[in-house]
Amino acid sequence: NREDLDSEVPNCGSGANTHQNRELSLLRPEIGGARVEDTGGTFQFWLYPGNQYHVFQDTLTYFQKRQWIDDGTRSLEIRMYLLNCEMGRPRIMQVTITFEFSDVGSIFYARDVQTLFLKNYDGSVWGPLADALWVAMLVLTTIFRCKLAWKAFMQVELFEHLTMLDNASEWAIVLIGWVNCFWLMHAEEGSEPAKVL
Repeated sequence: NREDLDSEVPNCGSGANTHQNRELSLLRPEIGGARVEDTGGTFQFWLYPGNQYHVFQDTLTYFQKRQWIDDGTRSLEIRMYLLNCEMGRPRIMQVTITFEFSDVGSIFYARDVQTLFLKNYDGSVWGPLADALWVAMLVLTTIFRCKLAWKAFMQVELFEHLTMLDNASEWAIVLIGWVNCFWLMHAEEGSEPAKVL
């Protein structure tokens, strides 16, 4: 029944659905992430990386059967977010691929890759305060471990002290903590955020 089918199909802004400004009567799983923009007739839907393959296939098949790309489509934009770990500190990359359809049948494409820099703090004092407390605990732990090591050194037991499993693990944690602090300070000095997510 055509009327039943129309009740499930969103208005894609291309004239495929003759009923304007109609909300979906049934939110099926394959169209759960779809919506129509109020301006410009832009139709959007999302494919999330956590979904299974058959969900992607069902979503794309659903829109393909209902001609979400038709003669009135002028452009198609695919946007994805990737974690790039190949250039030092991992960064979130926004990759956009745009396809433009001309009236004579030609298809043009454009690629755009932008780095998105995350904010270290959201403007509140809780973030810097948490970092300050962590550094303070690291300093106190370092002083405490140095005092124990000095005491063992004065008693000519430094080697035995450092070879004990609990002491060795504590020193490893302290050293990793200081390396992490200096690495973050160096990373922040060398970064010049161009865009904030």
